[in-house]
Amino acid sequence: MDRLKTGYDAIASKEQMLAIVSHDIKNPLSAIQLETQLLIRAAERSGKSVLSEEVKIQAGRILKTTDRLKTLISDLLEKNKSESGLTYLQKSEVDLKKLFQDVVDALRPLSRDKGQILKVTVPEHECVLFLDRNKMFQVLSNLINNAIKFTPKAGVIHLNLESRADDFVFYVSDSGPGMNESDLPHVFEKYWCSKSQNSLGTGLGLFICKTIIEAHKGQITAQNLPQSGALFTFNLPKCSQRKIIYVVDDDDDLRDVICWALEKEGYTIYPFQSPLEALESLVSCKHRPHLFLVDFHMDEMKGNEFVQRKNELGLKECPSVMISATPKDIENKELYREIITKPIDLTGLVENIKLTIG
Repeated sequence: MDRLKTGYDAIASKEQMLAIVSHDIKNPLSAIQLETQLLIRAAERSGKSVLSEEVKIQAGRILKTTDRLKTLISDLLEKNKSESGLTYLQKSEVDLKKLFQDVVDALRPLSRDKGQILKVTVPEHECVLFLDRNKMFQVLSNLINNAIKFTPKAGVIHLNLESRADDFVFYVSDSGPGMNESDLPHVFEKYWCSKSQNSLGTGLGLFICKTIIEAHKGQITAQNLPQSGALFTFNLPKCSQRKIIYVVDDDDDLRDVICWALEKEGYTIYPFQSPLEALESLVSCKHRPHLFLVDFHMDEMKGNEFVQRKNELGLKECPSVMISATPKDIENKELYREIITKPIDLTGLVENIKLTIG
């Protein structure tokens, strides 16, 4: 346990340092963006002139540069979390067709500027999967954005979602020049950029995509199409036998490390900062949790009230484990399968949960 704690402390210190640095960089970047947007508006209000048009052009370039810098910072932070193992998936039921369309809508202006055609093919029936929506949005955005970037003007980008017996398969293809065959084995390596393509990227985008998809127990591949263009394919399994745990705690740091530890043990985690949001999720969610891990002292409501309200939703037989720094203050102890005292022994917590739900 001491070794685990020491390792986590080192990782947490690194995460904290990077978070502070990114925050300190993003603040002036946001100020630059805001001032640049105001400059563009001022130029637009001044009427058409050579000077105002030149101001808008140069200001537009500043905005694009700050966007690239923000992307670089986000990629570095995401890459660091992936390597340290602290990233966990915040899963929920997601309509894949709606997700696909939302990504396309967000990126369509980029393709329209190049006169490209975005073709979308999805099944007619319902396509719902249990996944991390934000991270999967990131994956699709990255793949589609790359296709737009490397496809020439008036080209075609095809986005296809296929439902198979055991999984959903996503395809992103384009009519661009494709990739060098020698590049294909390396495209998912971190920091890797093709020397044959004048890329201004970080070399992290596809590495992060691979990390996220593999965290969802899927696989991603890249290949060239016979006629021309590139094809990226990834799958997401439909069925999961992983046990579901609701972690309800308004302490962000503690909740994150608990979720990290339980994800590592193969559990599917629903993390909630708000107990009210957790209760709302129980009403709409089709997946029955196998266990609740609840903090006793929460601002929105005490852990006792949360457990009583979840029991009223027909989940009385689903065991609850309470976390508290002052277990003597807890009333109605019969509501809980176990009471864990802070500071938490992660190894003991995991073993306790294994004994409870397997």
